[in-house]
Amino acid sequence: MKLYIVRHGETEWNKARRIQGQVDIPLNEFGRRLARKTAKGLSDITFDLCYSSPLSRARETAALLLEGRDTPVIEDARISEMAFGEYEGRCCSRSGWNLPEEFRRFFDGPDKYQAPAGGENFAQVKERTGEFLKELYGRTEYQDSNILIATHDGMAVCFDENDVRPMGRDAVGVRGIRLREGDYVVGAARAIEGKTVLSITEKGFGKRTPVEEYRITNRGGLGIRNYMVTEKTGPIVGVKVVDGSEDLLLVTQAGILIRTHGDSIRMAGRSTQGVIVMRFKEDGDKVISLALADREETGDQEAESSENAAPVEE
Repeated sequence: MKLYIVRHGETEWNKARRIQGQVDIPLNEFGRRLARKTAKGLSDITFDLCYSSPLSRARETAALLLEGRDTPVIEDARISEMAFGEYEGRCCSRSGWNLPEEFRRFFDGPDKYQAPAGGENFAQVKERTGEFLKELYGRTEYQDSNILIATHDGMAVCFDENDVRPMGRDAVGVRGIRLREGDYVVGAARAIEGKTVLSITEKGFGKRTPVEEYRITNRGGLGIRNYMVTEKTGPIVGVKVVDGSEDLLLVTQAGILIRTHGDSIRMAGRSTQGVIVMRFKEDGDKVISLALADREETGDQEAESSENAAPVEE
């Protein structure tokens, strides 16, 4: 299960630094604009279900995020904001402070915070939200995801998410992939059917491989080959699971950045060297980082992609 937690957009009380708690204050126009920007950033994510607090600002944020989708929205009071009782509506800004001095503990010493009449303390909020999360994680119908882990030396393992049992934050965890000497993990992603695994190497090579080529195995093994790493390609810098609609940003050790369309990178099998995605102006330079961004259709970007990043098969 992959869980996305999104805060509601701004309200007039947020702007005025008034304590909202569980008072039902709607979004303002800036809050709606923020929600639409967030929706754009999450546009390539498929959501099976959405939970929202019953408060209108949370419901409207969810509606804006999911506009044009058929994702059901379920209200659950257990994820409502913290209740502040008789303090709700009061100002907590430095210039307009309208609260007892002991309320400063909420910010400076939360372990000593005492809830006002009708309010909640941190332990009570933790109890109700923890109960909600425990119930959610127990729903097996939302746990059928596959996880892909890729390594520096071109290996990968793809396994069922249910093979990783829930545990505490400070737990050691379980083994995802067994690494050979000198190897290390460079990325992990949800393996979504119909998408491709984009791999980029230090020497500017890359390729996209259909997710379906990564058979499901048990976690903890040595995995299967994700990339034919050679002296010419250099080791893997990172991997992303993409659908081709994104832009790819590459940054080199010398501080050079290029941006290119993801679908300009050729499809190839797992055990191949890929194609050149980026050429270097300085000897010894190498790719050190990659990221995805929403696609931009501008003349400058297209020219940059054509000159520096169009794949050329070797």
